Amino acid sequence: MKKLILITIFILIFKIGFSQKQFPYNVKLKDILKSKVSSKQLINYGNPLIVEFFGTSCKPCINLLNSFKEIYPEWQKEYRVKIVVIVIEKNYKRKKLMRMIKKHNWPFEFYFDSNKRLFNRLTEANVIPQTIIFDRNYNITGKFKGVKSNYGYKIINGKISNEKIKLNNTGNFNHLECDLSAYENILKRMITSKTK
Repeated sequence: MKKLILITIFILIFKIGFSQKQFPYNVKLKDILKSKVSSKQLINYGNPLIVEFFGTSCKPCINLLNSFKEIYPEWQKEYRVKIVVIVIEKNYKRKKLMRMIKKHNWPFEFYFDSNKRLFNRLTEANVIPQTIIFDRNYNITGKFKGVKSNYGYKIINGKISNEKIKLNNTGNFNHLECDLSAYENILKRMITSKTK
């Protein structure tokens, strides 16, 4: 009887372990410690996954990650989302990236896609930032090119000044550099469809 119970438990654990969906693309990446990893390792155990394509010299990319950082604890709690950042630059930018992670205190996983293989598979244009949102089954539920800012610049005497002004954006994200309402709407839809 004990053997039967142990065998049943073993079979259940085996089935559960192998029934987890995997990231649908298998591309070689490098982590920030220069170790080779497969994009198949981009997992969030049945929860939403945000893949952010990033460049270290891209100001909108930096602003977007800073905005994500501000809302990330809330999104993790509410939507159980994970954000993974894919740097589409050569590995020699690693030291610069490490300084940026420390300076901005970004809590995300970072990987290098130096040959842009994953980037080219998931995106249609050579533009960053680009954000791809996956549901729990790794279906793409949202794609974003660029970023919608919550700020603009004053025009004085027909010229753009350096003075930032708040745009008339309303909602939960108007205090951030970037408007994340479209991202959250997708996450909300995924949660409501998951409970139905």
